[in-house]
Amino acid sequence: MDHKTINTFRATLKNKAFNNIAGMKIQRNVSLDGDKFILSDNTWIGFRLSGTELVVRVYMESDSRTKLKKLLKIGKEFVYGK
Repeated sequence: MDHKTINTFRATLKNKAFNNIAGMKIQRNVSLDGDKFILSDNTWIGFRLSGTELVVRVYMESDSRTKLKKLLKIGKEFVYGK
C-alpha cells in the first residue's frame, strides 16, 4: 500500500455519505478508533488506519459465510477505490 492509496481512502471515508454497504442499510457509524459501520442485520464492517504503517485493517462480523465474503470483496474495493 502506498501514501496515495491511504490518502484516497481517508478522503473517501471523510467525504462520502453512505446509506448502505453490500446492499445492507447502514444503521449507524461508530468512529472511535476507525470507522465501524453497523448494518441492518447487526452485520458490521470496520476500517482502521494504522498510525505507524501504510496499512488499513478491515474487520467484519456476520451470521453467514456468504455475507462475510461479500463484505470482504466490498471492503477491498472500498480501500483500493475500485
